[in-house]
Amino acid sequence: MIKKILIAVLSLILIIVLIVAGIMVFRVYSANGSSGEKEIEVGPIYETEEFTVNLSASLSHFIKAKFAIELNNEKAQIELEEKLPLLQDTVIMVLSGQSLEMLLSNEGKELLKKELTETINKFLNKGQVTKIYFKTFIFS
Repeated sequence: MIKKILIAVLSLILIIVLIVAGIMVFRVYSANGSSGEKEIEVGPIYETEEFTVNLSASLSHFIKAKFAIELNNEKAQIELEEKLPLLQDTVIMVLSGQSLEMLLSNEGKELLKKELTETINKFLNKGQVTKIYFKTFIFS
């Protein structure tokens, strides 16, 4: 009889410990987000028109591209809209300087994004481009 009472008490204590541990784990995950993943913050996005440009030293190869340009603040987005002809000229000049061989690799595409970012940032005064995303990217 004492063994049954002892087993029942120990079982009850074990159940209470498991419930308390479960609540603590739930609270930790709830405080850090439900899945524990970081929330990605994205700045204002400016979407360009689609550009179609002949590739460097080639009349038979072209690139068709559209970009989403992430900026670090709203003022930069407004400035980019105000300087649309500069943006268009910059994108056309950078794209037309690319070779087909360069664009075939992911490394080449990343270099294109880097060059566009650096060139656009040269004429922005109220903010900066933080990242460029491809929306359309076709070449032939």
